[in-house]
Amino acid sequence: MPPPRDTKLRALAALDALPDALWLLDERLRVEHVNQRAAAAANRPVAELIGAEFPACCALAGDAALADACRRTLADREQRTLDLDGPTADHVATVTVAPVPGGGLTIVVRDATPERRSLRAMTAALDSVRRVVDETPFGLFVVDERQRLVRTSRGAREVFAPAGPLLGRDVAQVLHHVWPRALAEQVVEQLRTTLATGAALQASAAVADGDGEHERVQALDWTLERLRAADGTFVVVCHFYDLSERERYARALRRQEAALRHSEERLQLLADAMPQLVWIARSDGTVTYYNSQARRFRGIDRTGDDRFEWRPVVHPDDLEVTLARWQRAVATGQTYECEHRVQMVDGDYRWHLSRAHRVLAGGEQHWFGTATDVHDLKVAQELLRGADRRKDEFLAVLAHE
Repeated sequence: MPPPRDTKLRALAALDALPDALWLLDERLRVEHVNQRAAAAANRPVAELIGAEFPACCALAGDAALADACRRTLADREQRTLDLDGPTADHVATVTVAPVPGGGLTIVVRDATPERRSLRAMTAALDSVRRVVDETPFGLFVVDERQRLVRTSRGAREVFAPAGPLLGRDVAQVLHHVWPRALAEQVVEQLRTTLATGAALQASAAVADGDGEHERVQALDWTLERLRAADGTFVVVCHFYDLSERERYARALRRQEAALRHSEERLQLLADAMPQLVWIARSDGTVTYYNSQARRFRGIDRTGDDRFEWRPVVHPDDLEVTLARWQRAVATGQTYECEHRVQMVDGDYRWHLSRAHRVLAGGEQHWFGTATDVHDLKVAQELLRGADRRKDEFLAVLAHE
């Protein structure tokens, strides 16, 4: 068996290699060890920090929430994680306070600013797409799977104004109110076909209603396309315009469609560029999206109703606590957080920290979450605990010789 000191040195070397700032404190919150990342954050050499009071070394240590977490963890030996504001309003740090066997604390400070910025950018991109739809001056409306109007452009609102309130109304009622019966029925029937089959349709028609001086002629060209909403359900987008201005409307419509596709593509590229697993869930907890990092995991499968089943990826021993914390977060709206082992594509399990926030985007509640690989940190912590245990055993043997 290697001497305890050598084992502990190896454990400390592993901690020094971590990308996060790490502090080892005794029970009086004096620094016993720091890694290079922590020393750089404190702008002081490692040797100068050893033995110093933690509150005098770390800029975050003066935060009342962190001070309270340290006191409570020393008292009840329970690990705690909290988000603290950084030096500017745009920065945030995730701080984990964990007990050390035999007394003292481990404090790990991770810069969560990129994650927070990415979540904000994703929300802004979703809002940008909705604003493009809402403010376009051309005829555009969206219906859900129950054929209710869920979104209308400014141009559509002007056309449908005689029908009164629009959102939540049955689209057939609205169209029959503003368009001739035959034309309205043709559009409604094609809407149902597109919703059921996913086939994009383009059609035009001219319908005369009445006769003589009361004759009303309505000529329209319309395009139907089925898309998937953020909650995983299908919607149908209808673009319509008057044939008399076909060319002008068609050119503007193509620009609007390109803007919509570009906004969606930017959102997808942003999510795929993140090193963490990024996921989105509906307000009821149903996961409807993963970024491309999902291919690194075994067990994340899309079901027949186009949602994701994620439970098989979680280690069986960690599934119960994972489900309990996720269900509690969904029920209360509080931040979801859980450390658990998940299975990678090679079959090995690695520790991950999963976190999610409920966000109001475009009038709808969504969960935006990430899963960050913390396996190396967990292994290093286990090495440190093992080193301390072997040291105690070694000293106990010496005491009896």
